[in-house]
Parts: sequence; structure tokens; C-alpha cells
Amino acid sequence: MNWIKAGYTLFVITWALIYFLHYGLINFLWLCDIANIITLIGLWLNHTLLVSSQAVLMIPVMIIWSSDVIFRIITGKHIIVNATQYMFDPSIPLYVRLFSCFHIITPVVIVWFIVKKGYHRKAWIIQSLITCVVLPVTYLVSDPERNINFIQGLFQFQKTEISPIWNLFISIIGAILFIYLPVDRIMRRVFKNYSS
Repeated sequence: MNWIKAGYTLFVITWALIYFLHYGLINFLWLCDIANIITLIGLWLNHTLLVSSQAVLMIPVMIIWSSDVIFRIITGKHIIVNATQYMFDPSIPLYVRLFSCFHIITPVVIVWFIVKKGYHRKAWIIQSLITCVVLPVTYLVSDPERNINFIQGLFQFQKTEISPIWNLFISIIGAILFIYLPVDRIMRRVFKNYSS
């Protein structure tokens, strides 16, 4: 277990440095980026709730992200427009794009930890609270053109017909009801429950 912690720690530190230098501090508002840091802290603290909370976000993200990248490699087209276009943008250095494979690495580390320690039943609540804090902060401080956490519109679809505040509210409620809760139900069925 220690070599996995050490390897993941080295990966996250290197990833954070590279992302900071290339994208700047504001990029760390992405929920996926926050998940790397929370997962790392959870691993070192042996904290099942922290790690489990990131499972309800990162497992569906891994499926969507990797499917879009693979589909683009095979067909030349994206399943979800604008979700992973940056992975094929030659203006972004290849080594920076390759570090985005954390979308696959982090969920694997999370699942490994949950197999060992169990899944915490309050995971979706913690991730919902994180989302309720991070999305409004993202809305207030980030450039709308960057569309961090897709709060300006899902992928390339800008929701101009509704107010930005309503879009923010819909994003938060949608993440909780259509991502976190369903994934939580699946996780409870697949993995043993953590008992304190």
C-alpha cells in the first residue's frame, strides 16, 4: 500500500506543478483537479469518507473522459464535443496533455482503496457539499470563456436562454441528482460498506 501512496503522491505533485505552470491557479477549481488533491489527502490519512466522496465524481468522469478520447482516436470525432478537445490541441505541449490521464489514474487509485477499505455511505453527501461550495466560487472568480466545471453550459452548449444564476443552480442540482446519487447507489451494491 505504501508504494501506491508514494507513487500517487509523486504523480500528483508533478501534475500539480505542471498544471500550475501551464494553466495557472484558476485551473484547480475544476472538480476533477480538486479530486486529485482530496484523494491524495484521503490516502495518507487512510480516510475512507474522503476517498469515497471522490468516487462518485471521478468514476463517471473517467468513463466519459476516456470514452471521448478513445472515440476521437478511433473515429476522428468526439462523442461529447469540447469535453476532451484539449487532448488533441497541438498548441498544448504533449507532456501537459498526458498528465490529464489522471482522469484514468485517480479513479483506479480510488477503486483500489475502496476495495481494501470499503465504501463510505456518506460519500455522496460530502461530494455534494464540495460541489455546492466550488461551483459558486468558480462562477464568481473564473473567466466564463474557460467554462470551468461547465457552469456556463454543458460542454460546448451555452445555455443563453436562461440566466447564469439559474444555470449555476441547475448544474449543482443536476450533478447531485444525476451523477452523485446514482453512482452512490451503484457503489453501495458493488463494494462492501465501510464500518467505523
